[in-house]
Amino acid sequence: MAERGLTDKQARFVAEYIVDLNARQAAIRAGYSLRGVNNGYRLLKNPTVAVAVDKALAERARRVGINQDMIIEELARLALTGGAAGDNAAAGLKKPATRKERRGPAKAPAKGGGTQPGVKMSDKLKALELLGRHLGMFKDKAEVVVVADLAAMLQAARERAKRAKD
Repeated sequence: MAERGLTDKQARFVAEYIVDLNARQAAIRAGYSLRGVNNGYRLLKNPTVAVAVDKALAERARRVGINQDMIIEELARLALTGGAAGDNAAAGLKKPATRKERRGPAKAPAKGGGTQPGVKMSDKLKALELLGRHLGMFKDKAEVVVVADLAAMLQAARERAKRAKD
């Protein structure tokens, strides 16, 4: 057993999954069958594997020193000011707490109608999109509302249609 409760293959899946967060490809790289296209999905639903994935992701975040709040703050800076870490005052955002954060991100060369030197418009649009997704503003899937008493509605519609004919 590679880790408590995991088989060697499951442990390999966890290690592969945190590389690109693609469950299907991670399952294939870990040695699961190509025919079982849902192997990755099923593995992620396994409680033991899910806990191991969560631990591995948390460990990676701790190791690299990046957390969700930092990502959201940087996305907000890009989306709302068109700039990066140094533009906090314009957006009314708090100053970064660490020296590493104050350096700011690597800036892209000014191209494509950027709003400020070093920031492309596409960067700002992508930041807005990512921030909107995080806040639940955009839905990738259509939501379907199921009517509880569909049979009664159909019957009422049939009766109205019959009365209209008479």
